[in-house]
Amino acid sequence: MIVEVVSSTFLYFQGSIHRDIKPGNLLCDDNGHIKIGDLGSCSRVEDIEIDEGKQSVAGTIAYQPPEAVSKTITETSVLKLDAWSLGISIVELATPKHPFSQTIITDQEDTLEFDIIFKNSPSLPTDQFNPNLCAFVSGCLKKIVEERMSLKDLCNLPYVKDFNGAIKMESREWFVDSFTKL
Repeated sequence: MIVEVVSSTFLYFQGSIHRDIKPGNLLCDDNGHIKIGDLGSCSRVEDIEIDEGKQSVAGTIAYQPPEAVSKTITETSVLKLDAWSLGISIVELATPKHPFSQTIITDQEDTLEFDIIFKNSPSLPTDQFNPNLCAFVSGCLKKIVEERMSLKDLCNLPYVKDFNGAIKMESREWFVDSFTKL
């Protein structure tokens, strides 16, 4: 699943970003192939406002990175917005609860924004998940933008590269295998 989402980053390589990657926008066919849907929030990178005071959040706040929520997007962070959203989505699908689910349940948007900006980055428990998947998620969910990986960088991680060896396996089987304890 993750490999297909990351390798479906045609938008990214065309100078655009999705800006609303979340489980509800990941479409799965009968063979387990995942595609990104709802392109309504997509934007060309050059069109995203980075001037303070003019920034607005596109997409769903619960999946936005700290710099989008705090409206401090920079030229460096623009290309890494979707990586954060992908990481949050993976944590939610794997655990299965949103990392900030308590604040979502109470419907406190201000609290949700605070949690995204100030709480520790979410992660997957390394004793329950493939270490390469944990490293992938960690690369997505760095709060310091310069440390967060771009989608292009994520494509070079072992978790994605291991997919080449698993290509003969059905996507669904590979997905299940990847999300089970070693």
